[in-house]
Parts: sequence; structure tokens; C-alpha cells
Amino acid sequence: MGDNLTGVGLISNKPVSCKAQCTKDYNAAVKQENALHKANLQACGSDAACKSAENSRHNAALAALAAQRDACKANCHKQGAGTAG
Repeated sequence: MGDNLTGVGLISNKPVSCKAQCTKDYNAAVKQENALHKANLQACGSDAACKSAENSRHNAALAALAAQRDACKANCHKQGAGTAG
């Protein structure tokens, strides 16, 4: 218990900056995905099936990015914790 209590102050900044990096990476990836989505929709023209497929692809891509962000943030909790041998 002592290690956890003293470790909190020492590693508290690392998880915060780690999570901030996860969010920054996620936001950049979403921006790229949104640009791709817009371009793909334009390429579909008036093809409704194409647009529907692109919307499905886009939603799946956003869900995958969110899952990656969440996994990244969850991994931040493990950084700096160490393991006593």
C-alpha cells in the first residue's frame, strides 16, 4: 500500500500527459478520416449505394479510432506503475 500512496504523486503527471497524447492522436486521426470521408462521398457522386457504403465504412472507422483511443488511455494507467520483482 505504501508504494501506491507514494507513487501517485510521482507518476500523476505521466498518465495525464499520456492521455492528452492519446486524445491528440485521436483528434488528428479523426480529422484525416473526416477528410477521406468527404472525398469519398464526393467521388460517389449521386450513387446512393456508394454513399451508403461509404457512410458505413466511415462509421466503422470512427468506432475503430475511438476504440484505439480508449485502449491508449487505458494503457496510460499502466505506464510508470512498475512491478516489484
